[in-house]
Amino acid sequence: MPLNQQKPFPKRPRLTNKESYIGARGYFITINTHQRKKFFTKENIVNSMIKYLQQTAKKQKFEVIVYT
Repeated sequence: MPLNQQKPFPKRPRLTNKESYIGARGYFITINTHQRKKFFTKENIVNSMIKYLQQTAKKQKFEVIVYT
């Protein structure tokens, strides 16, 4: 759910063909903070986020290849 109800998330088409989710796929993920505050300039927060991504990747069986 978007934080600002006046600006809802854009509607995106969903894949109905489940075979589209099988096999190796690449995804680009962007993580933003509330009001674009600069939390990721603090080393402890960056390290916590990387650890969380690594744990989630292992649990969900995917790889995180690059952090920028």
